[in-house]
Amino acid sequence: EAIKLDSEYGPAYRIRGELYLLADAARVPNKFQLARDDLQKYVSLANSDLKARIRYASFLFLTEDYEEMLGELDAIAAEGENTRDEASAWNGLQ
Repeated sequence: EAIKLDSEYGPAYRIRGELYLLADAARVPNKFQLARDDLQKYVSLANSDLKARIRYASFLFLTEDYEEMLGELDAIAAEGENTRDEASAWNGLQ
């Protein structure tokens, strides 16, 4: 409902993506792709916020997409080295 009211409201995509991840596979056979689509939309609407990207990387781990997860974490780390604020945030999450 929130997405219908405001298609630019990122947290609604995050929540729906997480709900897809928890859904019964028999009822939602393509739940991982639906979850991925919503979480990618959430990250894009969050302007690639560090916490949103780490949440997305966690999702990739849960879905056993290790290669993409490592790529995302490497990108986060590389950007953190170039931006003092993000590097500080990254260290605070460890």
